[in-house]
Amino acid sequence: MLSNKARNGRRLSPRSKLEKKILTLLTTRKLSKIIWAIKGFLDNDLNIVYPQTGGGVVNLSPELPLIIVSDLHGLRDSFATLLFKRNYFNGESNLDVLLQGKAQIVMLGDALHSENKSLWTNKLIDEYMDQYVHHHFYGPMPAAENEMLDCLGAVSAIMALLRESCCFYYLKGNHDNIGNTETDGNSKVLKYLDNHDHGEGAIFNAAIESWIVRHLLKNEGKRSWEGFIEERQKLDETLIHKASSLEVYFKLYNQWLEDLNYMKGKGGWIFYNEFVNKYSDWEKRLPLFALYKGVSHNLVLSHSPPGHLKIKSIAEIERKKAEVIFNFTWPNDKKARAGEFVQPILDLAFPDNRKESSLYISGHINTEKGVETHHENRLMIINKPGSLVVLIVYPGRKIFGIDII
Repeated sequence: MLSNKARNGRRLSPRSKLEKKILTLLTTRKLSKIIWAIKGFLDNDLNIVYPQTGGGVVNLSPELPLIIVSDLHGLRDSFATLLFKRNYFNGESNLDVLLQGKAQIVMLGDALHSENKSLWTNKLIDEYMDQYVHHHFYGPMPAAENEMLDCLGAVSAIMALLRESCCFYYLKGNHDNIGNTETDGNSKVLKYLDNHDHGEGAIFNAAIESWIVRHLLKNEGKRSWEGFIEERQKLDETLIHKASSLEVYFKLYNQWLEDLNYMKGKGGWIFYNEFVNKYSDWEKRLPLFALYKGVSHNLVLSHSPPGHLKIKSIAEIERKKAEVIFNFTWPNDKKARAGEFVQPILDLAFPDNRKESSLYISGHINTEKGVETHHENRLMIINKPGSLVVLIVYPGRKIFGIDII
């Protein structure tokens, strides 16, 4: 890996520095580096806007090759491979081509929550219930921290690319809901965990809070955080071993809770609340929909196939009301899978073009082979759990390139 200066003694170019930064964010095992990078983007670049729009619709260039990337779900190693090791254009890396403005990339969303079912239903839920729900220890959650490394590491690289490239786009997915809310077109993700009070969003949010609190709440008030946690653990041990009466236990426990609430007004929790609130604001700014009016194809892109909502104009999508957000991020029923709601959107997007030249591309729905087509080939779904499915659109060519990483 290059040092701060190239091997020949010259300083790295701005593009080389950016490439090195993105590679670091996609490979580091230091969560602090990722958290602080995201915080920097949120503090200084929260108004990251897309050059062509500030709303729900992105208009893609018909003259540039287009790389469409399926649901990410924390696959930062695959993301790094896509950017640095895959080349679809004359031997140059996709990142290099992107930063030169010679190609454009659209990601279909869902950066958060890996699709490792055994991890979520075993280690993550156990850590969450033990360290967070039952005891409020905010203790170490190693499995959750690995999940954060991959998911937030990928997000930090996405933010860097959004900031530096006018040819990179990221569409909102249903998992892009860090606050685990059911407002603004969001819904709680209950893919592996059917408890509506928790779910993947609650666990991921708790992991962020636990990590930030433990690393930033070094010494608040009368005692260190580590000592404070030890007090609670010893208190519970006295109850387990019947070393104190219930009356004494609850008196001490209530005092401990008062101190905990006091600490929640201090640095660690202030940092956590600001981090999550600004991150949620960033998610709200993400577009839902991309349009590509090319020579051989007219393409519409969104995270999920469209739902039943009747859309009267593209401006409606641009405004991103809650029901519109839900309509392009969540639909997964039989009618959406079959593409029954696709043709009205294609007709709306391309009123003057022939049906056979228009195609709707989405992710969201799992496919076994990575690609499925529906609705007389008017809908193409690209998504394969555990892999990135990449669709390459070359201007003027009717055949797409497909890569699975």
